[in-house]
Amino acid sequence: MKKIIPLIVLFSSPVIFANETVRTELQNRYGYTPRGNHWISTFGFETTKYPTAYNFNGAKQTYRPNEIELFGGRLGFGGEIYLGKGFHTATKLEGYYFGSLFSKKKTASPEFKDVTTSSRKDTSSLYGGDISQTLSFMFDMKTKNPFMGEWTYLAVEPFVEAGIGMGRAHNRRKYITDLASVNEQYKASVSDEFTTTKLAVGINFISTSGYFLYLKATQYDYNINKRTIKSYSQPNGQAGVQSPKETLKNVSTDPAMVYAIGGGYKF
Repeated sequence: MKKIIPLIVLFSSPVIFANETVRTELQNRYGYTPRGNHWISTFGFETTKYPTAYNFNGAKQTYRPNEIELFGGRLGFGGEIYLGKGFHTATKLEGYYFGSLFSKKKTASPEFKDVTTSSRKDTSSLYGGDISQTLSFMFDMKTKNPFMGEWTYLAVEPFVEAGIGMGRAHNRRKYITDLASVNEQYKASVSDEFTTTKLAVGINFISTSGYFLYLKATQYDYNINKRTIKSYSQPNGQAGVQSPKETLKNVSTDPAMVYAIGGGYKF
């Protein structure tokens, strides 16, 4: 939320709240009716953290269940109904995809005469779909464009959102150290199938033509119905062990936060 608050201040200050004259200006001059029924299309950029299930005890590296940071995007489409007195309700279908940034580390030290390599590669993906219901309240304001120095009208729409969905996640880690003093490996693949529930708060800044910017923070509960783990471990100085595939049911995790900035169009 600390990253979102400065953006809200930027787009909403200074602010003069408008009256019925502003509504008439928006409807008659620009042809867009903020208070009405619309179709909605959205896109956004998001970041979150997802729990992993790695487990390895090595001489150089030790891995435990942790979280990995993911970045991705979301597309949505739906419709909204005007309830009166500034209130709207909207139903949307959304699809999302997250992935990890490619990371691979190598080190080599001149004190070793043989192969001196240590590397780690992580690959993660998270994808799924949601159906959500939104309740919002719209009010008008007149604000100064911070870049152009001109005054313009905006419709501001705080909202709350709830939804359910389903998806999958895949996390893979490949680690190897091949040094004169340490020789070990770890490979793991963790696949999850889950359903989700979510609660979100956010705000839309809607232009006179129906295009809008949104900021949103969402709490996701991942209900992992099935988790499949495959791993290969070779601690330093020991023989490698290929562990049998392990399948876990109903894995509990802590709620995860998703922070988003995006845009859309109401028509």
